[in-house]
Amino acid sequence: MCSSDLPGGCEQPACACQVHHLTHQAHGGPTSVAGCKLYCFLHHQVMIHKMGWQIVPHPDGTTTAISPDRKTILHSHGPPTRE
Repeated sequence: MCSSDLPGGCEQPACACQVHHLTHQAHGGPTSVAGCKLYCFLHHQVMIHKMGWQIVPHPDGTTTAISPDRKTILHSHGPPTRE
């Protein structure tokens, strides 16, 4: 599933999503799976790139999404555990 750490949680399958670099290469971000998340077109192109939401990754695999006006802050849940 796509990441749902932005408003309007998403149920798009991974095959329908786009890769987003959490820190763009131009700003020193790595080109690696660890530095990327999947987002559907709406969340990637509209919410992040057009509207300006910021995604902050954390070492435990969670993320924080911050609105452009910094009034809304959303926290994702941790990644699934392996059994």
